[in-house]
Amino acid sequence: MIFMQDEVHCQQRNAEYRAFLDTIPCYVLENDPSGRITFCNRAYLAMLGYAEGELIGKSTWDLLPSAADKTDFKNHLFQLTEKQPAPTPFVTKNKTKDGNIIDIEVRWDYVRDSSGRLLGFISFVNDITSQRLAQEERLLFDEQYRTITATAKDAIIMMDDDGRIVFWNPAAEKIFGYSQEEALGEVLHLFLTPSQYHEFYRKGISQFRECGTGPAVGKTIELMATRKDGCEFPIELSLSAIRNGKKWHAIGIVRDITERKLAEEELAKYRSHLEEKVQERTVELMRVNEQLKQEIEERKRAEEAMLDSQMKYRALVEDSRDAIYMVSRDGTFLDVNKATIDLFGYTSEEIIGMNVLSLYVNPADRYRFQEEIERHGSVRDYEVRLKKKGGQEMVCLATFTLRRDIDGKILGYQGILRDITEKRKIEAEMLKIEKLESISILAGGIAHDFNNILTAILGNFAIAKAQSKPGEIVFDRLAAAEKAALRANDLTRQFLIFAQGGSPIKARFSVADLLQDSAKLTLRRNKVRCEFSIAEDLCPVEGDSSQISQVIHNLLINADQAMPKGGTVTIKAENINVGINDLYPLQKGQYVKITVEDEGIGIPPQNLKKIFDPYFTTKEMGSGLGLAVTYSVVKKHGGYIDVESTPGRGSCFSLYLPVSDAEPSVWERYTTL
Repeated sequence: MIFMQDEVHCQQRNAEYRAFLDTIPCYVLENDPSGRITFCNRAYLAMLGYAEGELIGKSTWDLLPSAADKTDFKNHLFQLTEKQPAPTPFVTKNKTKDGNIIDIEVRWDYVRDSSGRLLGFISFVNDITSQRLAQEERLLFDEQYRTITATAKDAIIMMDDDGRIVFWNPAAEKIFGYSQEEALGEVLHLFLTPSQYHEFYRKGISQFRECGTGPAVGKTIELMATRKDGCEFPIELSLSAIRNGKKWHAIGIVRDITERKLAEEELAKYRSHLEEKVQERTVELMRVNEQLKQEIEERKRAEEAMLDSQMKYRALVEDSRDAIYMVSRDGTFLDVNKATIDLFGYTSEEIIGMNVLSLYVNPADRYRFQEEIERHGSVRDYEVRLKKKGGQEMVCLATFTLRRDIDGKILGYQGILRDITEKRKIEAEMLKIEKLESISILAGGIAHDFNNILTAILGNFAIAKAQSKPGEIVFDRLAAAEKAALRANDLTRQFLIFAQGGSPIKARFSVADLLQDSAKLTLRRNKVRCEFSIAEDLCPVEGDSSQISQVIHNLLINADQAMPKGGTVTIKAENINVGINDLYPLQKGQYVKITVEDEGIGIPPQNLKKIFDPYFTTKEMGSGLGLAVTYSVVKKHGGYIDVESTPGRGSCFSLYLPVSDAEPSVWERYTTL
């Protein structure tokens, strides 16, 4: 009974003891001899981030972060349980619940029962993480400080409050000639300065010893110093004070400025010499300056004249109707005028930097041009075939010269380009007119002679038929022969129209009515439709309406035959003015332009120049006179006819007829048939 009372009393005392440990701010841990945790106070739990009861029963080495720490702790615990040495503090690490590592110092003791038997251990733990970090920072600072002072080019010297040297870096050894062993402990002002500074130092050291101030503290001054060999030399001293415990220390940074002083002396001499030279040169410069003013005025006037000349030249270039441009030797456009842009159809941004080779129809022509100009130094009216942005080909005349540098090296070419496409077209047209005139004279003579012969033949056929009876073989043979002679007579009539234009009987008539009437009579197939676009204010023309009707009829027949599968024929009529600068083989004045456009098979390029020639035809049953007669009639009316065609896309005939001198009529025509 007494034993049970003692045990209850003991448990009560133990509970009170542990309750007391929970109230103290120290970190307390208890574990049994095997290392299992039997108690830890609230402060220890808070340090590691665990809740009450989470650590009871766990091994102490579960709180250690690494395998090495756990092995060391197990070995240490084995020594304690087996040999039980005197308790001594040790340092280790703990891992918190969230994984952070902290450094701890453990002060421990044995827990025994009344008989001395080992029950476990009690440990008082200190978190020394901040002390360890501070120590590491201090060691790092000391290492950096040693590195800086050891590698500094300036001498770094420290003296205590008695004026004795307590630090002397390698640069101080080099500057003053004393080793560290020789310098440490020496009185600085007696050791390193000439005698004239000694009294100044003695007065200043007393003030520095008391309050860390003095005449040179916190300043940078220049003075003389003494080396080991006794020679004096200039230095620059920066002095600052630090407190070490209760005593003041001074740190001086010393720089040998011997070379700087020598340089300053040399600079002063040079400055003096320079001032003399400047004075001498000032008078000369004033004289030269006056001359320069005159030269500048003259140059300014010359530059203004040159600028004016350049502006005039640029205006002349820009206003030119011919393309003027400059290219490099490899053909890159460097500069162009507006006419060049208009000619090729590119913008200024597009053409600058473009290679001229891309504009040649045949690239080989470019190399021949280059060879020609470099052989002769220039070319004049050199014919080249070029193409616009849209691919349209044109014939141009090039007049170019070489561009060279001062050493004569060829830089490129510059010159003028003139588009003569329309001019060549007109020349070809004029040549065609001359050729057709010659042919028409010959055709007229043949037609007259042939007509006289046919008149006699037809007359004899008529007499012979009168002497025979219908139904007789002779009569039928005579009728067939007469019919063939009449067809020959029609051919003769076409010859006469081609040769003389059929002597047009001119009168004022409406083109609008004629176009619509001709289309209704000619285009009767269901597969072919006709669209009209006739200006409301279309002027009447002066001419032979029957012959012009025949012309329109011929053009519509060609359009119809060009579209065997059907399509649309578009007929347009509008007023145009032809000026002296327009590239048409027409006199200046007002004309009606008639356009007949089809969607047929088109005309091959090699045939375009021959379609108005007599007897030229691609049709098996054609005579080859339809377009030749059309051309002749239009020419006799003082007009002009032209054609454009793309194989597979159709043809477009443009007819120009001079308007009547009378007031133009107003017509309203836009019909789709």
